[in-house]
Amino acid sequence: MRSIVLVLLCAFLLAGCTELFGPAPSGPCDGTPIKLAFSPDGKSLAAVYSSALCIYGANGSILRTLSIANYSFSDFVWMPDGRIVTAASPACPLVMETQDGWLANVQAPGCNAVYYLLTFWSANSNQPLHTVIVPGSFPNGMSLSTAPQGQVAVSYSSFNDTTSSYLAGVDVIDSKTYTSIKNIPVDYFVPASFSPDGKYLETVVGDPATCDSAPEYDFYSIPAYSSIYNLSDPEVEELAWSSNGTTMAGLIWGQTTNLTLFSVQESNGSFQLVPDGNYILGTINGYQMGGDSIKFSPDGRYVAIGGPYSVSACPSVPGMCSMGGLEVFDMQSKSVVFEDSGGTNRDNTAVFVWSPDGKLAYLFSSEGISDLKIVGPANFTAGQ
Repeated sequence: MRSIVLVLLCAFLLAGCTELFGPAPSGPCDGTPIKLAFSPDGKSLAAVYSSALCIYGANGSILRTLSIANYSFSDFVWMPDGRIVTAASPACPLVMETQDGWLANVQAPGCNAVYYLLTFWSANSNQPLHTVIVPGSFPNGMSLSTAPQGQVAVSYSSFNDTTSSYLAGVDVIDSKTYTSIKNIPVDYFVPASFSPDGKYLETVVGDPATCDSAPEYDFYSIPAYSSIYNLSDPEVEELAWSSNGTTMAGLIWGQTTNLTLFSVQESNGSFQLVPDGNYILGTINGYQMGGDSIKFSPDGRYVAIGGPYSVSACPSVPGMCSMGGLEVFDMQSKSVVFEDSGGTNRDNTAVFVWSPDGKLAYLFSSEGISDLKIVGPANFTAGQ
């Protein structure tokens, strides 16, 4: 198998790569990554796989490999100071039981302790600085967001088979003291996110009992973490901040997927989102659960929308949760300027990342290196 990340680095950082399409050694850094993200200085790229987080330099070499014995990574974020935070759960197999299409019980045979690990790693070594145990048992999901001031929002969900109870919440961790600043209970797992300036935290509450729940988006001011605004929208399934924090984009999915825009308005300590247009997208009619479906380009000009994997937790909407692809929406022309439906295999996640200079790389997770593509503004202008 050829190295996906090596190709990315050669294309993005213009490194002198002589083995661009050569074989990559089999190991923890081989295969299709779960997530990609550039470092704050744009000089290295981190890719998280199930068993390792691999950090690559500008020449495509692996600078560091981070791993935790018997744990699998599910997410990571770069801190502004170059540290990395990882989310991990036990690698032991989980036995899940469903009833009427919904999760009813989870067991982890062979695991003595089942919980999340939130690990802070040094900016220049393989040594963990500190590990935080996140509440909950039998993890279902975990996602991370970081603020410029150094806070980390940990969104998590779990199922306790002893009490048959579902637990979800957002725990805000201070990266200096490694202590919890605020814990916010929520009804189901949708990742929280900080505004780019770190002034606000957005979380989601709603009824997890049906796929057609009516989510509410709660916004908290920082550092008091007091609730300042609530957006109740029965259709918007996910929100994302623009790079300068003046706009939020949301997805409304169904027979067609709509991108809805909101203008962020602040005045005399108040905060609100004002609707600023609703636009029909192309062939995507699902979304990537996990809060990574919408990403603004660094300059805020474009919005990339990608996903989904097959969403089996939506039995009430058969056939509507497994169609995917990747599209780019132009914020100036208010139109879709690039689209890739993902070929014949459209029930898998589109992994994508913006480079610091505005290129977009993406791949469909089941199709490997042959599906890796890199496009830029010239492609978007032409609508290719």
